[in-house]
Amino acid sequence: MFWTQSLQELSSWEGSVSSPKNADSPSSDSSQTTFSLAASEGDMRAVMRFMNHFLHKSHQELPEKVKFLDCIDLISANLDSSKAGYIGQRHYNPTLIRETLMFLLPETGSPSVEERIMALSRITKLVCCITSHCTPKGMKDFKMGKLAGHLALCSKDSSESVCHWAADALHCLYTLILHQKSLMKPENDTEFMELMQDWKEEKIFWLAWFSDISTTTMKFKKCLHSEEQMDFLLAAIKGMRDDNLYHTKAAILMLKAMLRDPQPVFIKVPKTTRFMYFSLEHIGDPQARLEVFRFLLLLGKSRPQDVVKTLLACSVQCDSTASAMWNTLTCFSDTSQKVLAVVQSILQEQPIYWDGHRVKASLRPLAANAAFYEILRRPSPACREVLKEMFTTLSIAVLCQISFAVYFTPEETDVYTTACIRQEITTPPAPFRSALKTFKGLIRRAGDEDLILIMNKRRGSELLLHRRTHLKGLSLFAREIVRGEGSERMLPYLLEILESEGYPKHITVMPFLIEFLHKGALAPAMEDSIIEQLCRQVKASRLELRSLALDGMICFLDHQEKMKKLKPAFPDIIARVREADRDINVKALRLLPDLLKCQSREVNSLTVEVATSVMPLFDDASNKVRLAAISTFSHLFEIVQWGGKEQMKALALQSLVPLMVHLQDSVPVKKMCWITLRRADKFLKSFIQLSIRENETWNFCKSLVKRYREQGEAILLDQAFAYLENPRTALRDGAIRLLEIIAQESKHQGTVNAIATVLDLVKVENKSSHLKMAGWGERYLCLLLLFACPTRPCSAMTCLHLSLDSPKLSSIPGLLRQKPAPSQSSSHHHRTGVSSAIPGEKSAIVLSKNFAQFP
Repeated sequence: MFWTQSLQELSSWEGSVSSPKNADSPSSDSSQTTFSLAASEGDMRAVMRFMNHFLHKSHQELPEKVKFLDCIDLISANLDSSKAGYIGQRHYNPTLIRETLMFLLPETGSPSVEERIMALSRITKLVCCITSHCTPKGMKDFKMGKLAGHLALCSKDSSESVCHWAADALHCLYTLILHQKSLMKPENDTEFMELMQDWKEEKIFWLAWFSDISTTTMKFKKCLHSEEQMDFLLAAIKGMRDDNLYHTKAAILMLKAMLRDPQPVFIKVPKTTRFMYFSLEHIGDPQARLEVFRFLLLLGKSRPQDVVKTLLACSVQCDSTASAMWNTLTCFSDTSQKVLAVVQSILQEQPIYWDGHRVKASLRPLAANAAFYEILRRPSPACREVLKEMFTTLSIAVLCQISFAVYFTPEETDVYTTACIRQEITTPPAPFRSALKTFKGLIRRAGDEDLILIMNKRRGSELLLHRRTHLKGLSLFAREIVRGEGSERMLPYLLEILESEGYPKHITVMPFLIEFLHKGALAPAMEDSIIEQLCRQVKASRLELRSLALDGMICFLDHQEKMKKLKPAFPDIIARVREADRDINVKALRLLPDLLKCQSREVNSLTVEVATSVMPLFDDASNKVRLAAISTFSHLFEIVQWGGKEQMKALALQSLVPLMVHLQDSVPVKKMCWITLRRADKFLKSFIQLSIRENETWNFCKSLVKRYREQGEAILLDQAFAYLENPRTALRDGAIRLLEIIAQESKHQGTVNAIATVLDLVKVENKSSHLKMAGWGERYLCLLLLFACPTRPCSAMTCLHLSLDSPKLSSIPGLLRQKPAPSQSSSHHHRTGVSSAIPGEKSAIVLSKNFAQFP
């Protein structure tokens, strides 16, 4: 019953909008003469065309402006359904009326009182016109919050006439809003029923509602939507600026009233934050700034992500206004935690990225770094506590920025510099140095003394700045941070970063995971997640990540059950053995024996594959790689099972010469070669070591050669001759000693003579620096044919002729030019037993005579 009666009363009140019952309203005497205008349909069309043209012009002249105001009077008189000259709905244009209101709104702050009155009077008439044509669908085009905010500011104007016109316009606007709500016809809307009850009680004394700015604000707050409430708040902030004529105290009261409980639902937060940032510079009143900061604090508490991102976009280098806003956002603990969490996530973003077409730069991480440094300069007591709680994760976020900058390519540096110049940053800061400065500030505010010591005394900052030492610096800080209490809470955060894209931040995170593995005592689920990440990173495209993943896997060497979880990564670890980086080779070699022990199936084929991959590394230039390769090979004899022992025996025979030659290597390699030879002897079931003392290494080699000369003398010789060309003197000496042993144990006189001649040539080459002969294997082959060694096929005679025509052999002075005497030739033929049926017999005899000339 009350609902129907209220709607009827509202309809009757709409008729009295333009002539309110309060005699002080200017509408009571001015609107009657102005609204009596009448126009034909042709005039209405011409008026609307002129208004459209005027509103879209870039510059309006004063005569046109006066004509435009007359046109507003004309359409408001002819479109108001309550007037006698009403010509119908067909000329009602909501878009034109909305644009006209937006044009008139800035005039309400004009320095001229007359202009303010003209603007307010037209606004009042247009609002009445809108009310008479209001439909639920059509009201979506009109934003009431901005209009209500400006009118409320004008209601406290210094001119009484302006105040009266503003009150009249507010009354009309409030009636319009109620009419809009009545069209929606809510059946159980208690809020609307309360509004109708208030209107019924105060319908005669309506001006009293709009005499107090706080009451006005609260009335409109009840009936405005969330978006309109935000527009009202922006109007209040605009009223606080020093560059307008609005009443600052009135604006402060408006903002206070809007922020009272119940607080509005904050939407359009980016727009509000941006407007707040650009307005604070022009707000000088301390009370007004305090209210704006209170509003900012509420925004940061409810929508921290929008506030932080918008503020970073407003000020990349964090000027004084942004600094004041950041300090406000972090003055309380709950807001500080939310804001710092957003800043932390932005610090992890990659400043240089590929958009599918070209490399682009994002300055948001740079702005976040500058903002975080500003927060660290003057943190509130509450913010200090939050910094200590979030220290570990914030440290990783800042270190991510340092890693991003350290791994910049020249092209990426150019893109970054160009982006800074476009943002009018004339002197772009060095990103790694600015991030390092922030990291120092964070350690100073929330870190312990050990971290400060690492940063200052142990030159940790310098280690972080260079790509060559960056990983060492990260490991140094990671070790100290992980050692602290409660560091386990950061593990989910680390794994979350590894799931995202961007290799530099993966490089930052991996040393922390490795330190956690060294520390131990991890939950099983967390440990499985870490192992999964290690298996994923061991095949990463970046060398640093592959190396770090292997470091993490090495932590499991003493835990056989955990090593079993690394079985899926076995092919990738084998691939790391063949890489060019020697540190990665050594780490992969250390893992292979324990991984093979975990293989239940195909262990034999995998062992043979590992042995084949490892043996070429025996002769690597790096001492560490040689040691690791020989050590890994020595363990394979214990791992291989019955099905693969025949293949492993063949590989063991091939490894004898390299191992014996490397007995002349450095002490660690020498010891490992001795151990490996003894294990090979045991695997081959020679059991020679039982009769040889430990320090009699070459006697052991002599026994091995004697034991296997029948099976593989050719293999032993081929490998030994190859070492004569090794650039390392120690290995060449080892090969010479081994060849001497083979010659002593050989049963073929031709082989003995050939080895002796080659060794003589080696001595000649060592004495003559200008005489360098390569291809000792070919020369041995020639000599072997010369001495008719039965262990070589006659098909190698072709190599003999090629060797005789070799430029290096022909360079020996007089080697091929001397002609032998008949007696010498026959005697040599008799000593070597070379048959005359062998092709090239004379050439061979000539070659042997010339060989004999060398001492």
